Amino acid sequence: MHRIWLTIGIIIVLFLTTAGNAVAEKPPKAMSSWGIIIGDAGGQGVVLIGVNNNSPASTAGLKIQDILLSINGVPVHSAAEFRAVKNDFPLYTPLKLVVRRNGTLIERQIRLSGIIPLEVKPIKSEFIIPGVPPSPTPGELSAIEALDQINVLDQIVLDPGTGKIAVLGHYDTRFNTGPIPYLDMLKTAMLYPKPKFNLNHSPEVKKSEEESEVWRWPANEFILGHPALEQERQLLIRLWAKACGLSPEELVRLYDYVHFDSKQVVPPSDVQTIQSRILKNLGFTEAAKAYDLINQGSTDNAIKALQVLGRGTEAQAILSRSGGDPSKAQGAMTAAVYLAILENIRAPEAIVANLRAGLDQDRSTWQEVVMKAQGRMLPTISNIDKRDIVMLAINKILISSKGTSAIMKNPLEGEVVLDPINLDRTSQLTRILYEADYSLKSLVVMPQLYWHIPGSMSQPEYYIHKGLIDKNPSKPDLTNHIGSTDFWIEPKLVAMTVSPDHRVVSFGLPQMDFKSITSLDKEYAKGHSDDVSNYYNEWCAVLINHYDEYARITPAFHKVREAAKIIALANWLITNKVPVDLSGLRQEKWDAPQRVPGFWKSSFIYAQAEDGTYASFISDKASFSGGVVFTKPMSNWTKVTPAPQTETAVLSQLTLSAGLGQKAVLAAQAGNLEDARYLAELSAQAMSGRLAQGDLAKLKISVPEAKPIPVSPANVQLQKEMIKKTYQQITVLKQNPASAQTATVALNQLSNLYDQVRDKPAAASDYLIQLQTGKLPPPPAVKATAARTPAETICGESSLGDLGMPAERLEYLTRRMKDAQDRLKHINEALRKLIALNMAQQAEIDKLTAEITEEYNKAWDRVGDVVIDLLKDVSMDAFEAVHAKRIKDLDDAISGKIAAKTATWYNEAAQKAMEKSLDDDIKLLQSAKFHLEEAYEPTKNLIAVFKGANYYKNIDEWMAKNKDSMERLKTSWSLLGNLALEHPALEKWLGKKSFFYGNRLWQVAAMGRMAYYAWGFFEDIAGQLLIWRPMVNRMQNSLKDNIQGMERLRERAAQTSQEIDCLEKLLH
Repeated sequence: MHRIWLTIGIIIVLFLTTAGNAVAEKPPKAMSSWGIIIGDAGGQGVVLIGVNNNSPASTAGLKIQDILLSINGVPVHSAAEFRAVKNDFPLYTPLKLVVRRNGTLIERQIRLSGIIPLEVKPIKSEFIIPGVPPSPTPGELSAIEALDQINVLDQIVLDPGTGKIAVLGHYDTRFNTGPIPYLDMLKTAMLYPKPKFNLNHSPEVKKSEEESEVWRWPANEFILGHPALEQERQLLIRLWAKACGLSPEELVRLYDYVHFDSKQVVPPSDVQTIQSRILKNLGFTEAAKAYDLINQGSTDNAIKALQVLGRGTEAQAILSRSGGDPSKAQGAMTAAVYLAILENIRAPEAIVANLRAGLDQDRSTWQEVVMKAQGRMLPTISNIDKRDIVMLAINKILISSKGTSAIMKNPLEGEVVLDPINLDRTSQLTRILYEADYSLKSLVVMPQLYWHIPGSMSQPEYYIHKGLIDKNPSKPDLTNHIGSTDFWIEPKLVAMTVSPDHRVVSFGLPQMDFKSITSLDKEYAKGHSDDVSNYYNEWCAVLINHYDEYARITPAFHKVREAAKIIALANWLITNKVPVDLSGLRQEKWDAPQRVPGFWKSSFIYAQAEDGTYASFISDKASFSGGVVFTKPMSNWTKVTPAPQTETAVLSQLTLSAGLGQKAVLAAQAGNLEDARYLAELSAQAMSGRLAQGDLAKLKISVPEAKPIPVSPANVQLQKEMIKKTYQQITVLKQNPASAQTATVALNQLSNLYDQVRDKPAAASDYLIQLQTGKLPPPPAVKATAARTPAETICGESSLGDLGMPAERLEYLTRRMKDAQDRLKHINEALRKLIALNMAQQAEIDKLTAEITEEYNKAWDRVGDVVIDLLKDVSMDAFEAVHAKRIKDLDDAISGKIAAKTATWYNEAAQKAMEKSLDDDIKLLQSAKFHLEEAYEPTKNLIAVFKGANYYKNIDEWMAKNKDSMERLKTSWSLLGNLALEHPALEKWLGKKSFFYGNRLWQVAAMGRMAYYAWGFFEDIAGQLLIWRPMVNRMQNSLKDNIQGMERLRERAAQTSQEIDCLEKLLH
C-alpha cells in the first residue's frame, strides 16, 4: 500500500510551468510538464534556474545550475530552442537527457507528465470475465423457445418412485445470462452440497504489491495525458462536462481551444458560447457577464465589463492614461477585463501577476496578454462550493489494471488463483460461482457501470463519505488502519414450498447477502463472536438493496442467485432422502483456467484536510479477495414451507397447457395457421405458469373442461415436446404448403396423443420416448363423418353440376377462359425472365414490361367477357348479405384485438411487444374495413347494371357517368389485394383462404358454380394488373426493389392459370 499526498498547489504549479510563455504558432500535439525554470547558458545549452519538488525533473535527479544540452539526441542551445521542442517528445516515456554538471557531462532519464488534446470516444461498458465466453446478445425469445431456455427456476417436478425429475421456469430477459443449466448444477450439488469458491492472490501478486513504487504524477495530468488511460480519460470527460453543465463534446472543444489551439483576440463564436455557459454554470456570474460584454467589442462595453467585475476605478484610470480617447483605451481595457476575469475565476495569482507585469512593462502587447489569458480560461474550481470539480470527478474513477501498471515504477506481476473448495473444478456450478466471485471485483474496479444506481459509490467516494480518511495531511493513511478487506457473497434466504407427497418443489426469489471483513475486524473477532465488518456495511447494503439492477449489468449476480435454489434443493433432497436419478444426464465440462489476470486498481482521493484545504492522495492495491460461500448450515438460509395440498399449481399449468396445445393442433388441421401458432405459444406460456385460466377470458379464448393431467416429470417433459412438435408442424405448413400431407399425419398423431395422455397417464414415459425418437404409431382409423363443405378451389371440384346453358354458349365461354389462361402462362414466363435480368439490360426490361402489361390487359378482357355474361344471375340480396357479414367479421376482429390489449404478460418487454403487435393488427383491420366499404357502393351499382337487359349498352353509359366511382372501385380492390398480399392473415376476415381462390366475396348461392369461379378469376387478374401497373412505374428507379413483389405476382399468375385449367377439364 502506497499513499502519497499531493497538494493541489503542487499540481497547479506543475501544470502551469508547462504551458509555455508564448502563444504557439501551431497547435502542439501534447503539453508536457518538466517542472523547471530555465535561462540561457550563453548559447551552450539551457541552465536550470529552478527545479520543482515532486516534478519529473526532480524525479530524474536534475538540480539547479545543471545545464541541459540535449533531449533524446536533440540539441538545445538556448531557452528559445527548448521552448520550441519541449512539447515534441512522447509523454510518460523514458527520455535520455545529456547534462553538464560542474563541468562534467552526465546522463539522466526523465519521464515527462502532461496532457494531450481530448476527443470524445465510446466508453467500454462490459465487464469481461476471463475463461468464460460472453453471453450472446439477448434476442426476443418466443414462449416456445423459452420452454427449454430458462434462467428463472420456478418449480421442480419429482417422481419419488423412479427418481425422475423435470424443471419448470421461464426466461427473464432483464438478465442476459443465456439458459442456465439447472439439472447439470444439481448433479454436481448432490455430490458437493456445501460448495465454496475463492479467488486468491498468488505469492507473486503479494510480492509485487509490497515492492511497487509509484511515479509522483499529478492525478489530473496522469489521466488527461497518459496513453494507457483512454478509458479513464473518457470517464473524466463525461463527469467533468456534467459538473460544468456542458456536453462532453462542448467541454472537449473548450479544453482543446484553451490548451492547444492557436488563439485569436476574439475567440470563435462557438467557443464564446461554451465559455460563457461554463462560467455561469460554475457560479462565476460576474465573469460570465464581463466575458459576454468584452466580446461584443467597443470601449463602452469594456468599461461596463470592468464595472461588473468591480473594477470601475481601473477603467477610469486606463481611460485617463489614454487622454480620454476611448479608441486608444480599448486595447488596454480588453486586456484588463481578461486579467480581471482570471482573478475572478481563481486563476493562480502568480500567472495573473506575470501577465499584468508584462503588459505594464511593455514586454507584451495587449493582444498577447488577451490570447495568453484565453489559455487560462478553463476554471476547475466551482464558485458554488469552492471545490475542485475535476478532482471530485476523479474521486468517482478507479484506475484500471492497465493504468495502475503505468503509474508504477516497477512492473506489477502475478495472477489470481482459482480455488474451488468442495467442488468439481470442471463443473458448470464451479463456473457460475467463479463468475459471481470475479464479478464482485467489478464493484471496485469498474464503478462507472453502476453510477446510475442510487447509493452506488466508488471506493474513494465511500472512504470520504464514511470519514475513513485521516484529516491530517502530514499523516497520509486511512483512519484506524482498516487494512486489507475480504468481500464475499452468500445466500441469505431461499424459500421453497414443497407438496406433501414431495412431488413438486416451488421456489420464491432468493435473497443474497454481500459481506466483508477487514484486518481490524479480524483482530476484533478474536475476542468476540461477531465477525461482521462495520466499515463496509453501507457499501454492501447498496448491492443487496438494488440486487436486480446490479444483476442486469452483471448477469453473474443473477446466475449465483439461481444457483442458490439448486444448492438449497440438493441439501433438502439429501436431508429428506428423496431419490433423484440423474445418471442419464451428460454434464458439460468447463475448461477452467488455473489462474487468471490479477486485479490491480489505484485511485486518487481528493478530500478536505483539517486546515480546510483540499488535498489528494493516491492509493494502489491489488483487488480485494473474497469468494462465494454456501458452507453454512442449511437451516441458516433455507426456509421450507409445506404446501397445503398435493394438487399444486403445476396441475393447473399442465392441464391448461394441454388444452391449449390440442386446440392449436385442431386449428392447424383446419388450416388456420396463425391461430394455431398463437395457441401454441399460449400453451407454452401456460406450461411455464405465465398464463392462467383466468387470463383466457380477456383473450376471448375458451378451452373445454378437460380431465386433469397427472403431475409427473414424464408428463411435464412430454407436454413440452408436444408443444414444440406442434409448433414445428405449423411452421412447416406456413413455409412449405407442399408438405401438407406429411404435416397432416404428424398433426393427427399429436391430436391422438393429447387424448391418450389424458386417458392413459401411465403411458406418458413411453409416448415421450416415441415422440423424441420420431417413432409415433399411426393414428387410429377414423369413422366416416358427414361430408365437408365443398372444396374451396375449382381444382377440388368433382363436378360443376348442371350449368344450365346452351352448348354454344358454354363453348364460347370456355374458349375465352382458355385464351386468358394462355396469357397468364405468358406472363408467368415473362416475369421469370424479368426477375433474372439486371439494370444493365434496360432495353430488354422495357420490352418485357410492355409485353406483360399487354398480356394482362388481354387476359382481363377475355375473363371480363365471361363475367359480364354470367353476372346477370347474381342475387343482389345475397351480395348485400355477404358484404354485411364481411364488415361484421372485421368489426369483431377489431374488438377482439382491442380486448386482447388488456391482458397482462409475464414481463414488461413481452407486454410492449404484444401491445405493438395488436396495435399493428388493429390498424390493418381498420384499413381493410375502410377499403371494403369504399368498394361496396360502386360494385353494387355495377352489378345492377349487369342485371339489366341492355347491359352491354348500359355498362358504357355507367362507365362514362361514374368515372370517379370506377376509379375508387379499382383503387379500393387494388389496395385490398395489396393488403392481402402483404398480410395473409387478413384473408381470414376478408372471407378468403387465398387471394386467388377460395371463399370469394362473390360466392353466393344464386350465382352457380361457373359464375362464382369466373368472377374469382376476373378479380384475380384485375388485382394482379392493378398491382402490376405501379410496379412498372417504380421499376425505372430500381429493379431490385420490385423483385420480391414480381416473384409473388408470378406465382399468382401461375396459380390462376392452373385453376382455369381445372375449370376447363370440368367443363368437358
